Amino acid sequence: MREENVVSVAELLDRQGGSVRLVAELTESSTSRWTDWRTGFIDPVSHQGIRLLEIAEGYVDLKYGAVFLPTGELIAESTVWDPFRFLMNNPRPPISGDTRFQEGFTVFPSSSFYHFLTEDLPRVAWILEAFPGRQIVGGSNCPQYAEEAAALLTGSMKRTSATYMRVRNYPFITFGSASGWPEPSTVEFVRRLGLAWQQEVAEMSTTKIYVSRMGSSRSPVNEHQLAILASERGYERIEAKDLSLKEQIRIFAGATSILGVHGAGLANSIWMPGGSRVIELMDPGYYNPCYQWLSSVRGISHQTLLLEGGSTKRVEFQALETAL
Repeated sequence: MREENVVSVAELLDRQGGSVRLVAELTESSTSRWTDWRTGFIDPVSHQGIRLLEIAEGYVDLKYGAVFLPTGELIAESTVWDPFRFLMNNPRPPISGDTRFQEGFTVFPSSSFYHFLTEDLPRVAWILEAFPGRQIVGGSNCPQYAEEAAALLTGSMKRTSATYMRVRNYPFITFGSASGWPEPSTVEFVRRLGLAWQQEVAEMSTTKIYVSRMGSSRSPVNEHQLAILASERGYERIEAKDLSLKEQIRIFAGATSILGVHGAGLANSIWMPGGSRVIELMDPGYYNPCYQWLSSVRGISHQTLLLEGGSTKRVEFQALETAL
């Protein structure tokens, strides 16, 4: 992948009569630190500041929300993913796009639930705050939770089956940290937004939630026994994927403890009150500490228990009993 396929915001802003303008600086540069449970290392996370910009003309990718110049160059900071890794997975630059929504719209990307909460939702909400009256466009595969959020933000979402959308005078957000590591102010912004949608949260009694993965590829082979143990310990079993966005906010905002296998349902810890607890069961072959990071930002106690076994993953109940 050649460097001329990517252009930075700094370069665009330096160009005389350039097509990109800075609208607002939303956050300043900062550094966060946290302790990785597995290594014990204190890891710094650098946040370069979040900015709102506007491009006079270009293309937007409907899946990720990435922004391209009319010539097909990717604006590096328009995606939280490493731009060269992004282009390796999306090698064909846009040469056309849906032109029905050129002006007065913003794209809701089709991300997994964790990235929806920590990246896409704040991205769209910030744009709508600065450019009220804009409508939201989603791809044909845009998930239900994004459509529900769009309805809460503007009343509806329009759909397109296109891969790219051709745009004019299009505002976009540049994030200050890599994917999976949202800065604390972004997490708090999303939390305030979600809780405002769910006013009855304050009436919820505290609960313990077991986030089931039964039937999924990540489900341990002995998850049925895990469900029984969780029930005996007072954990209410839920399937997060079967719940609406508002239902997830309502349930998790009243939870003081959640237990579950690594997966998108644990992103709901963003709604939990400070001082709560997360127990995460994780495949050691796919170690991803993003929920540890989220717990650290939220002031939530987080404990990770690694599953055992080779290709067949099992919960080690003695360790879990100790944790519980």
